[in-house]
Amino acid sequence: MHGIQEWELSESTGKLPTHPFRESIQPEEIVLSHALLDQTTIGWDQLLRGRISLQWTQAYQLLSGQVASSQSLWSKTVILHLWTYSISLWKFRNGVVHGHTSNEAKQQEFDTLHSQVRAELAAYRTDKFIVSPEFSFLYTRKTEEERMLMDRDSLAAWLRSIKAAKTHHQILQQTLPTIKEISATL
Repeated sequence: MHGIQEWELSESTGKLPTHPFRESIQPEEIVLSHALLDQTTIGWDQLLRGRISLQWTQAYQLLSGQVASSQSLWSKTVILHLWTYSISLWKFRNGVVHGHTSNEAKQQEFDTLHSQVRAELAAYRTDKFIVSPEFSFLYTRKTEEERMLMDRDSLAAWLRSIKAAKTHHQILQQTLPTIKEISATL
């Protein structure tokens, strides 16, 4: 845990990771020091992917008093637990972002679409000229309440239409001469 914490700290501060056994002469601490340094060389992010230093198995053997045959089993068990932890963490984070169930995922998608629709409608209320007048019907054809009752595909299609109308308006604005250019020609 110390190595991972030091790695996280070094990522944010730019300082090299340190370890508590730097100047120890105790055999156990020397082996741990070698394992920490070797893992730092390999990378602590690699440890979380199951790529662990061979020095850890030597430290395990010395500290546990186990024979060499169980050393290989220990390494495999550690890697398996690291992978299990990583997968469970990924599943949890994925669930937070996309929903833990299909119903939750659908609800999150609707919530995202609804917030985008509200933002677009608020932007139009603030500035009626964010799209060309010929496309203002996209905002005025339905009320906000009616729009919120639309299905997912219809909301997504409406948002794509708004994006296309805004792009059209920006291109049109760029091609029109400015007032300064017109007055300079007069």
